[in-house]
Amino acid sequence: MQPLLLGQRIRELRERHGMSQAALARTLGASINAINMLEVGSTRAPHIDRLIALADLFHVSLDYLVGRTDELVPAKKQQRSRKAVPVG
Repeated sequence: MQPLLLGQRIRELRERHGMSQAALARTLGASINAINMLEVGSTRAPHIDRLIALADLFHVSLDYLVGRTDELVPAKKQQRSRKAVPVG
């Protein structure tokens, strides 16, 4: 995960949704300082729960948020033609 890219994407999504840092902080139950630190890339390992909350709030995939893809949402999973095989 690239902290700066993550921060840029959070800021871009926040602004696209017309939210201030204060509004995002309130929505996530975080401090404005925590949001600012995410956006400037000074938080090296944000908690997974916060990342999930951000992805859900902005309707993007975690992969997009953390820079693993440039697609906002994942491609639809193809239906499997095989039956699931029980494990064990």
